Amino acid sequence: MINATFIPDWAVPPGATVRALMEKRGMTPRDLSGYLRTTAEDIEHLLDGNYKINAEIAQGLSGFVGGSPSFWLTREAQYRASVERVEIAKSWASLFPVSEMVRMGWLTSASDHLSQIHACLAFFGVGTTDEWFQMYSNARDQAAFRNTSKFESSDGAVLAWLRKGELEAQKQSCRKWDRQELQNRLPALRALTRFSHPEQFIPQLQNILKECGVRVVILRPTKGCKAHGATFFSNGHPVVLLSFRYLSDDQFWFTVFHEIGHLILHSETKRFVEGDGSATGNEENEANEFASFSLIPREYVQALKTLGANGRAVMRFAKDIGIAPGIVVGQMQHQKLVTFSQLNNLKQRYKWAD
Repeated sequence: MINATFIPDWAVPPGATVRALMEKRGMTPRDLSGYLRTTAEDIEHLLDGNYKINAEIAQGLSGFVGGSPSFWLTREAQYRASVERVEIAKSWASLFPVSEMVRMGWLTSASDHLSQIHACLAFFGVGTTDEWFQMYSNARDQAAFRNTSKFESSDGAVLAWLRKGELEAQKQSCRKWDRQELQNRLPALRALTRFSHPEQFIPQLQNILKECGVRVVILRPTKGCKAHGATFFSNGHPVVLLSFRYLSDDQFWFTVFHEIGHLILHSETKRFVEGDGSATGNEENEANEFASFSLIPREYVQALKTLGANGRAVMRFAKDIGIAPGIVVGQMQHQKLVTFSQLNNLKQRYKWAD
């Protein structure tokens, strides 16, 4: 990959310089065609940058409009390198759902390729595509993208979602990060599951975690982003990023406690992203177990197994242990105590306000 600024000084084709010199001296493309003994069509291609300057043409241009042959050959090489950089950058920008990012207000309006590239560079806080690749070269290892050696559009959608979450988190103030305080506040967080409406529990969730030094961001994902939760550190503070992807209380609260599990159990230097089974390994298993037993403590697991597909029994059980019935159903479905088609009427469903 070429290590240079994105838009180089030589982005204008050499033919533009040739045209300017010809106009200054009153020469025409026909004159140049005759001098170089080539067709008028070839001259137009040369002037537009679509015909490469070789040693013979460089010699001819030197005699016709001035400049040394080495000047024109160097000019051509620099232009071709700039074209390659632009093509790399266009391919890079195509990783991201730009039109959706514009619609959602993440990016400024970008109507052409170059403005899209600049908008994406500004969004990620980098000056060149090289800087971005250096920053995100280990993104798969850090964010559970472990199955391929090449970035794909779905990777771009997730990375855009993570970046927007980071930018939103930076707007929030909170106390110093305190892992023990987070551990202490688990019962208060668990009690929030009994609230039915996001406008009731989201502010309280954010406030409780803010007091522990954790920033919480709820961010609707773009198409192609299958992540439903993420945890990472930004400027010394942990960020819990939630997408509400499945729009149900059991999925939402399991994700919340899963991410909290990462904060309590695991390294502060790692980024965790959860979505459609791509995140695996001991740390993910540990976070899953943490979430399961935080929501339904171990002493209630045997009773859970006796409920069956009895809605009234599930509701009584949920009330007795202080969580929402939908969460109980989600855990029962996950453990195959009931099928995924049973008891879904007990789950709380949400929808995004457009």
